Amino acid sequence: MEVRIDRLSKRYQHGWVFRDLTHDFRNHQCYGIAGRNGSGKSTFLKIISGLLSATRGEVNYHLGGQTVSRENIYQEVNVAAPYTDLIEEFTLREMVRFHCRFKPLSVDRAEDWIEMTGLSRAADRPLAFYSSGMKQKVKLALAMYSRGSLLLLDEPTSNLDDNARSWFFDHLEKQKGNKTVFIASNEAEDFRMCEEVIRLDATTP
Repeated sequence: MEVRIDRLSKRYQHGWVFRDLTHDFRNHQCYGIAGRNGSGKSTFLKIISGLLSATRGEVNYHLGGQTVSRENIYQEVNVAAPYTDLIEEFTLREMVRFHCRFKPLSVDRAEDWIEMTGLSRAADRPLAFYSSGMKQKVKLALAMYSRGSLLLLDEPTSNLDDNARSWFFDHLEKQKGNKTVFIASNEAEDFRMCEEVIRLDATTP
């Protein structure tokens, strides 16, 4: 997925969050979105995902030489973020089966996906009883292994211990060649696989 933004700007009542961002994001590259708290990192990802409208400017998407409309971009977007929720009444096994009704996984079987997460022993436990780190792994694994060409990760390593961080970077390495990846974070370590890091601070008046 190629993404082009032209003079992208977002304003709330208190003022501009960011202004006049213009950039070409190339297919199968990994981009970091950095900036201080309040600089608009999550807002930027929401606009790219189609969940939020810009105040002005444009976002254009191209896949395989064809333009993808904003109305249809949801078919290509996978998101893991603090504002995305899991259905906590579901077990992990039920969650992945429900998810696959709307967006298939890029692995052959749901059981293979469960094993890959390292959460097999808890697969029949309701997600409400998972730790915050376990829930984060579920979000990340669903986003990274769902079919689609655009992967948006907001604070991906939050709540992860050292082993889970290693797990995340191992699987991101496997998937980044298949998707265009955006990572928004305050942690420099989260950008270790990014070809380019864009700071939003510079765009805030």
